[in-house]
Amino acid sequence: MDGEDVQIVTIKDAMSGNVSYTQPVVIHQSSKMKITVVPFYIDRSTGKELSVKILTKKKDTHLWIGFCLKKNRRV
Repeated sequence: MDGEDVQIVTIKDAMSGNVSYTQPVVIHQSSKMKITVVPFYIDRSTGKELSVKILTKKKDTHLWIGFCLKKNRRV
């Protein structure tokens, strides 16, 4: 990993006030597919919970397919 791979992440609050999120991060990109991860943070009584939404886009159809991974971890 060199300095070009490191970026500052800004956490933004959603309009609901219960969730925060960061900018999407592209983890894979090819001529046919793009995979993006969107981290978001859910306010709980015990702290913030980290969840990740993974979006897959097939470039020829412009169709986004997404699912959410939730790990019971506090940040």
